[in-house]
Amino acid sequence: MKITAIDARLVDANFRNLIITQIHTDAGITGISEVVTKRFDDATLQGIRNLTDNIGLIGKDPRQPALHFERMYRDNQWTIGTVAVSAISAIEMAMWDIKGKEVGKPIYELFGGPTFEKIPVYCHVPGGSSPEEFADNIGGALDRGYRVVKTTLPVYYGQVQRVSQDGTEYRLGGAA
Repeated sequence: MKITAIDARLVDANFRNLIITQIHTDAGITGISEVVTKRFDDATLQGIRNLTDNIGLIGKDPRQPALHFERMYRDNQWTIGTVAVSAISAIEMAMWDIKGKEVGKPIYELFGGPTFEKIPVYCHVPGGSSPEEFADNIGGALDRGYRVVKTTLPVYYGQVQRVSQDGTEYRLGGAA
């Protein structure tokens, strides 16, 4: 199996831009990946194109993602940082997708199977412009069933130790 083309495109997801990368093969299998970038969309797209051309991925076997990862990491033209890692990851993940599709298994099985039966989830809660809005945001997440929230500390963080909403008090580190 050989790589015949690598395409990457920017998708506006309203909340954040996504780069969707497709690796096409002569066997008719297409690997797909997604990377999320912040403010580096054009550079990451160019990075994927540069890796495709400069590392010489066209004509190579995509079923060797670890080998190609090493080459891309070692031989890329940038200092390793956000752009380089995002570009390398986009290509590597699409290669793993090809490998999984070829053997008819999800990628996690190629890495030894599931690690957890259940995975706790959390949601991001914006800090808001006031302690009251912060409390409303946390309360809304808890109302939707989340037990854990992640937040960027708001600018007024140093001014409050806890916030409350409808008799429920929230403190940094957990609900009271």
